[in-house]
Amino acid sequence: DSLTTYSTEFYQQLANNGVYFMFNESQDIGEEATCWQNWSSYYQSKLMWDTTLETGPLFDAFFDAMYLDASDTMKEIYTRMRVHRQIIADEFGIRNKSLQGTQIANEKFWPLGVLNDWYGLFKKAMGEVEKYKTVDPLLYEWVYEHIELEMLTPAFISLYLHYNRLTPDISQEYKDLLYSVTDKFPILHWKGSYSSNIRSFVDSL
Repeated sequence: DSLTTYSTEFYQQLANNGVYFMFNESQDIGEEATCWQNWSSYYQSKLMWDTTLETGPLFDAFFDAMYLDASDTMKEIYTRMRVHRQIIADEFGIRNKSLQGTQIANEKFWPLGVLNDWYGLFKKAMGEVEKYKTVDPLLYEWVYEHIELEMLTPAFISLYLHYNRLTPDISQEYKDLLYSVTDKFPILHWKGSYSSNIRSFVDSL
């Protein structure tokens, strides 16, 4: 993942070899991004300016500012997802570019129980920022929507790989989430292909 590829050591090596400009993959994605792209963009931009910075403090600073009272829960989700992807890489040998294709779209890699656990933690995170709904509605909406953006992952994978195993209420909740987020943000495709339109996929279920 980007945390491994674009590490402190990576940027230090570039700096030591006189590199002064770099256009990182996907750096043109805006803040309406999912799959932890906002964290990745923050992390990489900080290291581009100062290669002596350490990952831990940057991780804490980003999650504490982005998710407020839900910071610890969101850190836990991120860590669980990262560990899970490492397990897929270690046990099945699927890593790097193969993660971009259909090879990874297999239910054996994404057990429904794991996806349910992640989704439950996202619901917990939403509850942890609920108090801001009355205290600061604009702040609440901003934090809530950034939690929603990451929540797309377990919802989409569950619909894509386990649709026939979901209860009608749960499948509708996941569909509503995908409709809601794609209404609010320019998130149109679930992979680098124009044939992978998210709304068309949900409509087809």
